[in-house]
Amino acid sequence: MKKKSSTWLTLKKAIEGFHLECNARGLSQHTIKNYMLTLNRFCEKMGDVKITEIQVSDIVDFLNVYSHLRNKSLLNMYVALSSFWSWLVRQSYVQENLLRRIPRPKAQIVAIQPFTELEIRAMLSSLGRNEDRNRAIILLLLDTGIRASELINLKRGDIDLQNRTIKVLGKGNKERIVPFSPRTATALFR
Repeated sequence: MKKKSSTWLTLKKAIEGFHLECNARGLSQHTIKNYMLTLNRFCEKMGDVKITEIQVSDIVDFLNVYSHLRNKSLLNMYVALSSFWSWLVRQSYVQENLLRRIPRPKAQIVAIQPFTELEIRAMLSSLGRNEDRNRAIILLLLDTGIRASELINLKRGDIDLQNRTIKVLGKGNKERIVPFSPRTATALFR
């Protein structure tokens, strides 16, 4: 197989090609948006240089600019850059994934503090307009622990009041069935 010459490929053009690849692979729009945000910031810092001119130290310097962010955010930036460089390697535009020479940031595991009974009562007593809808939303979120984005994407057909379950399409287009309580079922019915 003939090796591609990448001496012509600029960072902007490479990002454009990677964006097309992400869409073709069917990555979620959220993932693509986050990848592009990181890569465009990297391009702003580097300028439109040839990809073969980028060094490990350039990537480290870029990540250090954002070292004040939470580790999870920094890890997301690292993953975006690593995915981009993996694509560059697969396309034979570069020889190696430079991110493999940079330690991967560790995401902090933060314990989620549940709402207290007093906080839940306060939420339910301040529903405002669309009281029935807002009550159903709060109870469903509290019962199931689904993400707000998952709630937003629910359709009526995803809710099974008889079996008290919802069908949720989560991260990575993974579908799961989540149960909820009789009280939430009543709120959803209303």
